[in-house]
Amino acid sequence: MTIKPQLLLLPLFFAASAATAQHAAHVHGEAQLTVAVGENALHIEFESPGANLVGFEHAPQNQQQVQALKLASKNLAAPSNLLRFRGTVCRLQDVDVEAPYAEAAPQHAHHAHEDDHGRHSEHSNHTEHSHDAEHSHHSEHASFRASYIYRCDNLSGLDGIDVRLFARFPDIHKIQAQWLTATKQGAVRLTSKSPTLQLK
Repeated sequence: MTIKPQLLLLPLFFAASAATAQHAAHVHGEAQLTVAVGENALHIEFESPGANLVGFEHAPQNQQQVQALKLASKNLAAPSNLLRFRGTVCRLQDVDVEAPYAEAAPQHAHHAHEDDHGRHSEHSNHTEHSHDAEHSHHSEHASFRASYIYRCDNLSGLDGIDVRLFARFPDIHKIQAQWLTATKQGAVRLTSKSPTLQLK
């Protein structure tokens, strides 16, 4: 059995892309898109700060924020509304969405009617950890990640991908896209005014 070179490069390509995304600054308004064309499959990965998709990155503090996280995950799990292919027909085979605080319940502030003894007791229990908790709250960068695998009728005919994430998530202003095919690779910055990733 002959294994084409680009298939061997796919894991390295995605690993390098992930490392680049982690190394880059966590910039609100920007996201990353990685596209790799294999022998008979199209692999796409998307990553974005949570603020671009739901407007916050902390743990949900009310039911409205919980629903916002669920809706963003639902939208990412339906890429037919987010990605359109030029030059061939592609059918989704697998999708995986990783959302921050996926199982989190709303975190409520302490009740104002607590008595002084209750507040003092709680303060005593948490004094040791309060600084670390506060630091974690402010330093954590929560991101959404989605990966897709498509089977296409004619991958060699794939000319480009219309990226419609800007319409679904208007707080995304720029997408740093990297792509790899059997013959070439490249990188480009996509915007709402220039949302098409050209592969040829």
